[in-house]
Amino acid sequence: MLRIATESEGTPAEEQTAFAGLPALAALLPHAVSPRGLLVEWLSEGSGSGVVSLAARSVLQQLEQTAWAVIDPDGDFFPAMCGWSPSMSRPLVLRPGSAQDLFWTVEQCLRCPGLGLTWCRVERAPPLVLRRWKLAAETGGGTGFLFRPASARKQPTWADLRWLVTTQPGTAAGRRWRIETLYCRGGFSGAAVILEQHHATGAVRVVAELGSATGAPRTPQAARAGAGAVC
Repeated sequence: MLRIATESEGTPAEEQTAFAGLPALAALLPHAVSPRGLLVEWLSEGSGSGVVSLAARSVLQQLEQTAWAVIDPDGDFFPAMCGWSPSMSRPLVLRPGSAQDLFWTVEQCLRCPGLGLTWCRVERAPPLVLRRWKLAAETGGGTGFLFRPASARKQPTWADLRWLVTTQPGTAAGRRWRIETLYCRGGFSGAAVILEQHHATGAVRVVAELGSATGAPRTPQAARAGAGAVC
């Protein structure tokens, strides 16, 4: 179940809300969501879509404060992909040799309480494996990021959240993406936002905000993340 953080829990502020590095994403959700035990799918058109750097930015505070693991079966991950800086902890990079090894490795990393974030690109995974990953994330208490192709939206999921990241025509100032909430456990789907990352400064701002396809009312968080706001 998606765990909602409350002030009465006495949790440090930096641990209370997921995606704190990109408030515009947090604003698409109906509630402030805790990163603990959270399993998130990032669906995109491919490795060059920029989704990795966006995902890293959304959890920048976590990457500065906790250990994290990257499961990289193809050997194509390098820190610059996620905008690595000296303030971020270096990831533990694991390279399983088979699909079964990958499934087991992701589960063990998610289950480990010493890892705040588990990061993996995965094309396909059986529903039973996805279910085990969700249970492992709840046990370990960290966050799991699964990077999957856009075609995976037709497949069943046990993730708490599903984002669809679509590259938009850029401008001279920067590149743009449309991020849509395909699924949110216990909430609504269809809310979307367009973000632009400035080429020179790297700053990300909201270019346009779209309402929920289901007609759900805008949340207070979404109202505060209006057009032109800096993420």
